[in-house]
Amino acid sequence: MLLRLPRLRSPLALARPSLPRPRASLVLYTSRRPPPFTHAFASPWRCFSVATPPERTDNDEKAAKVASDGAAGRVGEVRRLLALYAPEKRPTLLALSALSVSTVITMCVPFGMGRVIDAVTAADPALSLPLVVGGLGGLFVVGSVANVVRVDVTNMIGERITNRLRQDTYAAILKQELGFFDASRTGELVNRLSADTTLVGKVLSDNVSNGLRSVGQAVGSVSMLFVTCPKLALVMLAVVPPLAVGGVSYGRFVKKLTTQVQKQLSEATEIAEEKLSNIRVVRWFAKEPYEVDVHNRKVDEVLALARKRSLASAAFFGGVDFAVKMSMLGVLGYGGQMVADGALTSGELTSFLLYTLYVGFSFAGMSSFYSDLMKGIGASSRIFELLERQPKIRSLDAWSPLPAAFTGRIDGRILLDGVDISTLNPSELRGLIGAVPQEPPLFACSIRDNIAVFSQVVLHGQS
Repeated sequence: MLLRLPRLRSPLALARPSLPRPRASLVLYTSRRPPPFTHAFASPWRCFSVATPPERTDNDEKAAKVASDGAAGRVGEVRRLLALYAPEKRPTLLALSALSVSTVITMCVPFGMGRVIDAVTAADPALSLPLVVGGLGGLFVVGSVANVVRVDVTNMIGERITNRLRQDTYAAILKQELGFFDASRTGELVNRLSADTTLVGKVLSDNVSNGLRSVGQAVGSVSMLFVTCPKLALVMLAVVPPLAVGGVSYGRFVKKLTTQVQKQLSEATEIAEEKLSNIRVVRWFAKEPYEVDVHNRKVDEVLALARKRSLASAAFFGGVDFAVKMSMLGVLGYGGQMVADGALTSGELTSFLLYTLYVGFSFAGMSSFYSDLMKGIGASSRIFELLERQPKIRSLDAWSPLPAAFTGRIDGRILLDGVDISTLNPSELRGLIGAVPQEPPLFACSIRDNIAVFSQVVLHGQS
């Protein structure tokens, strides 16, 4: 490595020249390849000095991170995920209002069906069949409108959250020091920008909406069960504790598997992105079959984890379905005996059975919501890791002639006229430096746009 600098007046310091120069240059190159960069400064030389601070080891950083993660806990993860709703307060209130209306109307359906049966069988002579049917029809219209509003608003909330997450994550990635990009593969970062943000947006739109609807229906259905017949309600609710315990265990297992799936999927994306970016090297050494085999093994690992998650989901929801049907069978047998004894009417038993179905579907929906929430937490933790990460060296990359600026690994600090450059605006400092790459990469855009990337004069809309 050969570094050509102006004449030094003191160790580790660049001397200001005695005569003002409109432009000076600094060239960094290696002995094995042509000079990759030529840097020119639009101002005379300024004095730079370096001082060494106390070292911070990687173990200290890992210990701090573990302590922070332990303090946050699962509740903190959920709270951090739900905080993404903050910019969507009004749409969220509108969606919750529509959800409340549709849930209340849904709770009226079993009761209305029971009234219809009582009116047909003349179990309650005071009921008028046309009046009951007409009232139910009006409620169905209102409920349908409320569902349209809920679905539309929640979908747009999810899309906007996904959009903001992608923008914030991309901005957070670009702010990191160059050493971060040496340690992180492009495929992993792209996977967080695409798959993880999409999963989080889906969880916060469809899954949360359906989960809240399931909670509302469960509370309303259980309440109506006790209003209709407390004895039958106790028989039906005997299956709830096992389902609750199974749902919590299933959700934790799914969260763990989802995190592993997302990790393995990002690694598979990294492998494909790396080999496609260096396809000439692969061709030179005739390694196409080998690279295909490496990629296939990684994808098969993802498939194996997905298989485990699928089996867990099948076992859990199969158990939920069996428990709900057995509870309905018990309700039907005991309730039929009560109808025969005159303690219940046929319409009341029908309403009770429908509410029992609602309870079963609601608990299945809540279990699914919990598992989806765990998936969202697993994906969001990877995103928040980027959003909360602070660059280890904020402005050091601006002084690009230094080799450590490319790796982000350097001890000490750099002073510009006695001022630490970490306190300066990185963009303004980089604006003083002109870079002429000898082997510049081209972005996937027009020639004009490639030129405009490195120009502060060309603006959008100019020809």
